Amino acid sequence: MRAMIFAAGLGTRLNELTRDIPKALVPFNGKPLLEHLILRLISFGIRDIIINVHHFSEKIISFVKSKNSFGINITFSMEDRLLDTGGGLKKARDFFIDDEPFLVHNVDVMTSLDYFELLHEFKKNHSFATLAVRKRDTSRYLLFDDGMVLRGWESVKENKKIIPFKNSGRLTRYSFMGIQIICPEIFNHFPEKEIFSIIDLYLNIIKKGGMITGLNAGEAFWYDLGTMERIREAEALLHKK
Repeated sequence: MRAMIFAAGLGTRLNELTRDIPKALVPFNGKPLLEHLILRLISFGIRDIIINVHHFSEKIISFVKSKNSFGINITFSMEDRLLDTGGGLKKARDFFIDDEPFLVHNVDVMTSLDYFELLHEFKKNHSFATLAVRKRDTSRYLLFDDGMVLRGWESVKENKKIIPFKNSGRLTRYSFMGIQIICPEIFNHFPEKEIFSIIDLYLNIIKKGGMITGLNAGEAFWYDLGTMERIREAEALLHKK
């Protein structure tokens, strides 16, 4: 299985830390976030990784080269401007040369999630994508039915809800964990524009009758390390174990 790491973000929530380095190289428990993630992907047998880069891209590339690409095939997708998650994946589409599903992972997510479990759920459902989700208070939610099929999206902050089919029945709010497995067939449904959110793409797919599913991975250790407070919390938790 191939993988893509989303690492192009500016890391604005990390304030001073990302003034001189990209978010991907912010240290966590003695190593950059990117190194933790690459090593974990390797532990699951992944040997082909593409990383999208923008902010301090040269520093990310230099770091990976200094590690001899960790002994695997690592390539980069350069973004002259931020393309958002959907646009970033679209630009990297030539990396996914076969018909095999691939993993997409945010660089600032630390987790104990079993990626094989996520892959099993994906294969069982034959959907365009399977998203790792959990119940967590946040400002934006994905809405799933009782069968963990995506039915809509909600922003509490904006008081906005998108549900393509109003007769979707009882829906449950879940927070996206920033980890997903995607079928290459999804590239046939990408819009012409360059910049777009992958969540908007999913909502358009389900509107047309396609299926996006979720895996409730709430039992797995998970941290969004997008702020210094969250980094310190996660480090303290790891040191207690």
